[in-house]
Amino acid sequence: MKSRLHIAWFALLLVACRSSSSSSSSSAIPDAAPSGPFEGEIDLSVVRFSVTAQLKGNKSHYLMKRADGRVFSEMFIDGDANKLYTPIRGRKYAEMSLDAAAPKSALVAKKTGEKDMVLGHECEVLTVIDGQSRRDICLATDLPPLLINVGPVGGKGFEPAFGRGFPLRISVITVANMPAKMEATRIERKPVPDSDVEIHADWPKVPIAADAAAPAE
Repeated sequence: MKSRLHIAWFALLLVACRSSSSSSSSSAIPDAAPSGPFEGEIDLSVVRFSVTAQLKGNKSHYLMKRADGRVFSEMFIDGDANKLYTPIRGRKYAEMSLDAAAPKSALVAKKTGEKDMVLGHECEVLTVIDGQSRRDICLATDLPPLLINVGPVGGKGFEPAFGRGFPLRISVITVANMPAKMEATRIERKPVPDSDVEIHADWPKVPIAADAAAPAE
């Protein structure tokens, strides 16, 4: 189903691509001093594309962007409604439950007891073994949760799920020693309008099998 392609970017984050990226979080401005629950934006760097996450409470909006800044895909998540929404061409949207988007089988992310810092946010290091590859996840629990339990291509997700934190860094190491990485490059606490994290209420909903391979125009 092409609608599920919108979820595939998460798999790309974790499988990533062979990384030649030199992006570093050290040069980005860290989040301001905490003042209540986080509301704002997080930029994630991935090989060949980036993701901007807009977070407000249990609602979030993810925009996948090409190197030139053009948005090629997007989705909305409403944790309270337990729904994932994907805009499609013609000012419509497809919908599925977060339960339906969950993987059928899971890999186990084990705690390492280690902690690290990414842009001023402490994160807990989890390790996942997937065949001959290893994924190290730095999960920040002071940020709104990602809410989707995602993992490598093939439908496998990670447990514990990302329902309890936001992954600020995912490093992939393969037996062929071809590392890849997704990492936060900007965390900005700022007001986010409700309209930025909600699907358009006046758009019609279409069946999940609709062609959702491109963002709405």
